[in-house]
Amino acid sequence: MVFGLATDYFIKASVLDALNLGFKVYVIKDLCLGISEGSAMKARVEMKSSGAIFFEKSKFLASI
Repeated sequence: MVFGLATDYFIKASVLDALNLGFKVYVIKDLCLGISEGSAMKARVEMKSSGAIFFEKSKFLASI
């Protein structure tokens, strides 16, 4: 499970590395913030197309 700042840099790099290592990766979309909306959107598309699973924090909280 991944969330944090700089979706377009740090989050993207961590997610893609974890996916390449064979991990199933969940990204809490509304707990991430990009440097710019344009580059963050491109990063989300790349992560999702690589296999990351995106969801909102309310879905996570409801599951625990």
